[in-house]
Amino acid sequence: MKNYLVLLAGVLAVANGRILQADQIEAGSVPVVVETVKPQIMLVGIGGWKSCLGQANDQYISNRFFTLIQNLRRCRPDLDISYVMYCSPGLKAIRGEGQVRYYGRFGAGMVAEQSIGQSINRHKPSANTHVVVIGHSHGGWMAMRAAICAGNVDALFTLEPISAYQCDTKDYLANRTRKIFKGRQNIVPGCRRAPTDVNRMAVLQATGGNWTNIHLAPGTDAGDVYSSAIPEAVNYQVWAPRQGKYNAHHNLGLSADTWAIIERGILATFPMHQLPTIQYIEPSIPSVEPAINSVLEGQLVPLPATEAAAVDAASF
Repeated sequence: MKNYLVLLAGVLAVANGRILQADQIEAGSVPVVVETVKPQIMLVGIGGWKSCLGQANDQYISNRFFTLIQNLRRCRPDLDISYVMYCSPGLKAIRGEGQVRYYGRFGAGMVAEQSIGQSINRHKPSANTHVVVIGHSHGGWMAMRAAICAGNVDALFTLEPISAYQCDTKDYLANRTRKIFKGRQNIVPGCRRAPTDVNRMAVLQATGGNWTNIHLAPGTDAGDVYSSAIPEAVNYQVWAPRQGKYNAHHNLGLSADTWAIIERGILATFPMHQLPTIQYIEPSIPSVEPAINSVLEGQLVPLPATEAAAVDAASF
């Protein structure tokens, strides 16, 4: 009579700190949920000329920018959203060769305008972080250049982009039509069109074609400075007339319609069903004896003949 040693079925295994029941182990390789991972999205805001007004919360577009972050966090709790903002202090930004201030995960600091792309990559929480870049006026021009430099930008939004080379501070002042110029218009073409000094095909490549350009609607595209449509981008027109001392170009960056377009664009870029929130790994399970494997599979293990005889003797 053969004797069988029945081992307890409650054999446990431990993989990466998680206890697994025996019936969860299959063929020595077990998919284990090690953690829930939210997709990381980093929003990059870049202000234009003289957009630094103090601290981060005092910047020109900061109110709309932080409201956007709050809205996204509320409607998309499945995303881990971080940010970095850049702003220009003003006259030092002549010809796009000055320093800009940033506020982000490393606190506050200064960086050269032409190095914003590298700075964006340094601020990314991880290599897998998705990047959305938003820039207004000179900041829109910087955003185009930064996208090329940073590479792999998931979405780019340019708001009334103006080249800092083709319309720098001096050109802007010369282009004004106020009474101090006695009604004379010193028209500088670069102050009244989208930048033509950036390789737009390179922008398309860096963004995968996900480039939205927002500019003034006909009738409000007037005054001393304004941008235009960009054929390579998806264009939206926004009605943002002059109000008080602020011109239409300025007001477009603060328009609720502008930021509604941006919010919709971001949500369309990151639909919930396309971003995995669970990270699975295949842990390395140490090899076990065939007898143990057989028990885990619900089988009885026959003892070797010598051990069976010993059991027989002990039993009687």
